[in-house]
Amino acid sequence: MLLGASVAPLFMATQSQVLHVAPGRTETALAANSAAFNVGVAVGALLGGALLPLTGIRGTFLVGGLLTAVALVVLSWPESVVSRATVDAPEPGIR
Repeated sequence: MLLGASVAPLFMATQSQVLHVAPGRTETALAANSAAFNVGVAVGALLGGALLPLTGIRGTFLVGGLLTAVALVVLSWPESVVSRATVDAPEPGIR
């Protein structure tokens, strides 16, 4: 229950960020965000199901924690390093 309550605000926050990044293509951006979220859930379940018989519960949680740490490093990467070419592109139809 706690996981479900924490995922809803996270998903809404990512959708809000997507709308800021792709103002001219909101429908496509929101669909891609939803698809990426669902693919992440499916891949996580697949990875957990594959690891459980190999590493046991403790190893599965350890791999999940390591993946979370890697995600936090990626998300906290300085914005100046990331290419802003796609974000700074003009909106469609504006010249």
